[in-house]
Amino acid sequence: MGKGIVKLGEGQWAVKDGNLLAAKETNGRFKNTEFTVSRGTRASYVGRDGLIKESNLQDVNLVNNGDFSELGSELVTNGDFSNGTTDWEGEGFSQITVGTYQGRNNVAKININNTATISRIRQPFTYVNGTTYKIVVNVYLESGSFRVDTSDTFVSGDFLSTTSTGSWQTLTAYFTAISSGSNYIWLRSLLEVSEFYVDNVSVKEVDPNDYWSTTSTVTVKDGFANITSDSSYQYLRQLNIVEVGKSYKLTYEITRQGSGILKSSSLGLNSIPSIVGTHTVYGVSLQTYIVIDRAGSCDIDITNISIQEVKTDTPRIDFTDNTDGHLLLEPQSTNLITYSEDFSEWSLSNATVEGGYLAPDGSNNAYKVSGTVGNSSIYLGGVNATDTRTIWARTVSGTGQAQLCSYFGNTNNLKTITNEWQRFEVNGTTTATGAANFYAIDFRGSTDLSEIIIWGAQSEVLSYPTSYIPTNGSTVTRDAETCTGAGSSADFNSEEGVLYAEIAALTDDLSNRFISLTDGTDSNSVTIYYGGVSNRIRYEVKSSSAVQANVVTTSYDITNYNKIAVKYKANDFALWVNGTNVAQDANGLTPVGLNDLSFDRASILDFYGKVKAIKVYKEALDDTDLQNLTS
Repeated sequence: MGKGIVKLGEGQWAVKDGNLLAAKETNGRFKNTEFTVSRGTRASYVGRDGLIKESNLQDVNLVNNGDFSELGSELVTNGDFSNGTTDWEGEGFSQITVGTYQGRNNVAKININNTATISRIRQPFTYVNGTTYKIVVNVYLESGSFRVDTSDTFVSGDFLSTTSTGSWQTLTAYFTAISSGSNYIWLRSLLEVSEFYVDNVSVKEVDPNDYWSTTSTVTVKDGFANITSDSSYQYLRQLNIVEVGKSYKLTYEITRQGSGILKSSSLGLNSIPSIVGTHTVYGVSLQTYIVIDRAGSCDIDITNISIQEVKTDTPRIDFTDNTDGHLLLEPQSTNLITYSEDFSEWSLSNATVEGGYLAPDGSNNAYKVSGTVGNSSIYLGGVNATDTRTIWARTVSGTGQAQLCSYFGNTNNLKTITNEWQRFEVNGTTTATGAANFYAIDFRGSTDLSEIIIWGAQSEVLSYPTSYIPTNGSTVTRDAETCTGAGSSADFNSEEGVLYAEIAALTDDLSNRFISLTDGTDSNSVTIYYGGVSNRIRYEVKSSSAVQANVVTTSYDITNYNKIAVKYKANDFALWVNGTNVAQDANGLTPVGLNDLSFDRASILDFYGKVKAIKVYKEALDDTDLQNLTS
């Protein structure tokens, strides 16, 4: 068989600097023949591991100290009292001794008998304005009370105190310096007479590299940040980590929601999920920093913050229906469901939702919906009767039936659900009119399930479903994508050759979709294209704008993978499909100046579909080779 100059796919895929690389037929090594994908928005695909992924999502988390775990060096000297009372001093009517007490060695015993003046032990400490400190003390209170204190002139925040006696306790608190200067850390009693033991006194700076900047009521602590606000503007911010105009994925965990909700104004998001759990949102950066701010009065703890760039102009190698993968090219589509994953935002009718379940993207963003058979539903408004609607669903256990993706009056929405994730589709078939609601689950109809786990709801105006488009609070559009520009005149032979493709259409909608070998225009071309007539596969050759060959078959389902080879040589043109020579033309000239292989026809009529393989040969193959190639 003749040497293939350009080879794409067949399980060999490589992306370099956002471009899709072709491989040499002779040794399989990737060469400098690059296809350029243009899309402009993020898009999803199914990875080799079966999980839903983002196209070329940046591996690096741009946020520093996103889990707030970084602490500075120890700032207290002799906090374990291993050097006796060194660096500690008593003040007022206080006595300090170090010895073995309450089952521990090197413990400081403090007796306070204070009838008039302040009594405490202390150690000098230098405060830095704006710095938050974590203080930890082990204490055993024999009588009275215990408190760790600092000067109000220098700090604001929590203080450690206890009146619980008879056992060792570990007390932890945080305070933030409101000015810089030298003062003390004090260990004292709130009562006039007290006796207590202390050990392992520690003070460390939180976020020692100053990655996070905050306003007055936002506190960075060890392992999380607390955002508290009434009506004033408060924020948690990290500077110079993103670029204006680029798309980003923000992931974070809410560990406690006392009240209120958050937003991320730097990503243009006026609200983000704020209930307990791990959440993911997307946005286009309006600033060079990432900020999480309050959208009203709130008291929320947040941690595990991650920012990753979503590089939009990247090819998607999808493994939905095969193990070798295919290049996925899709038209523009919009997910009209405003909360595709956060089902706590949906309307409930005699149903409840519970988050935190493992989802098809590997996160814990799936929800369990529980209801009563014949009397429950979960729905969201704003869809059309003719929309194509999809959702992922699985049972908690076992197999059963339920109505999914309903619009009022649907007749094709009863689905069999197992304990494995499946994506279910319902088209626009309807027998009645009603409210424009998308019923993710409708327990009121034919169903024998009372709880179902769901994720990834989508409603789009196309007549067929496309890849998942995540949303959170608004509709989201995925741009159409193109794949163009591979090769040069050295890669192709204008006098003879073969163009081969293993492809499947997304739908048989009669639209024309081209894969073409051209001189950069429509004047000289070798093309394979679908459309115009149902299930039509057409092969056309042009030379100096004149059609030289035009052969057609309608004998194959174009939504299935078909192996198609077109041979071009003067007075010898042929179309082979799946091992059969289905059409030929014995009269015509060959094109001139072939130098470009693209998934379109001279920048129009883009190919939308699944591409498992592409090859270009510089010589016309004989029938035996063509049969072997397409079988």
